[in-house]
Amino acid sequence: MSATRGYPNDSARPPPSTLSTSRSLRQGAVDLALAYSFDEPQPLTPGERRRLRWTPLPDDPLYAVLPRTHPLAARTRLDLAELADQRWVLGCLKTEAQLRRYAARIGIELDIAATTTDYLFAQALVRAGVGVSLIPRVALEDSPDQTVVELGPYGPVRHVAAVTTRRGLESAHLAQFVDLLAGISPVT
Repeated sequence: MSATRGYPNDSARPPPSTLSTSRSLRQGAVDLALAYSFDEPQPLTPGERRRLRWTPLPDDPLYAVLPRTHPLAARTRLDLAELADQRWVLGCLKTEAQLRRYAARIGIELDIAATTTDYLFAQALVRAGVGVSLIPRVALEDSPDQTVVELGPYGPVRHVAAVTTRRGLESAHLAQFVDLLAGISPVT
């Protein structure tokens, strides 16, 4: 999401498709982007921090999504190691990198059955019995044919933020919007 400059015509629109969000911010094409990081709560470099502001929003934990008939589907909480021998459906390339890091930490090798860039399609593959998946809370579907299980205590999490240009924050409307986003309570 981006916000264009120029009151009274402030509006929200997607960033240009030819530029990545971070490049769009760095080049000043947009003043606001919703972003996330798996590895750290604020991944901006010191140089970026002079030009950009990372405002944390509620974290977005990933959950294990299993077919309803899976032997572990009755559980309310799983450790990632309990899914070591499963076939995996990946719904995002960044999730794959994160999952591989977690797997390496606990000494397991992943059996990737399918990869997609769409969390909804990944969940459809889970429901079809292709494998299990990690899906962020905001992308979870409510379906009687799948079970969502919390991972813990050290499950993967997306650190979500509103990233703004310092210049963009000179707009009272944009600053108020970022404050509004920051005040949103996490979805449970």
